[in-house]
Amino acid sequence: MNNIELSAWGEKNDTDDLITYKVQAKLKGKRQLNSLMKEFSGWKQAGEGYDPNNEKTIILMMRTFENKKSWMKFANDLPFLVEEFNPRTGKKKVINGKRRK
Repeated sequence: MNNIELSAWGEKNDTDDLITYKVQAKLKGKRQLNSLMKEFSGWKQAGEGYDPNNEKTIILMMRTFENKKSWMKFANDLPFLVEEFNPRTGKKKVINGKRRK
């Protein structure tokens, strides 16, 4: 079981109907980093940080999708739980946890 924590949010572009999704990953160690980079090939790394309280590296990734449906298809194929943040309501929900045990 991978214990990589993923949080995601989307921002609709003003000029077109594309949606840019950003994913924040909290992970520990080189093995988890390699696993994340394998799943997120084709994404642009938007930032990096470190949480000294729990000794985890924070990676920000971003990618533009045609619509929410294509994002959901990608998220459902990930081996990690993805928690999506709704900026309008401020609530979070796990979007690919139905098949998890």
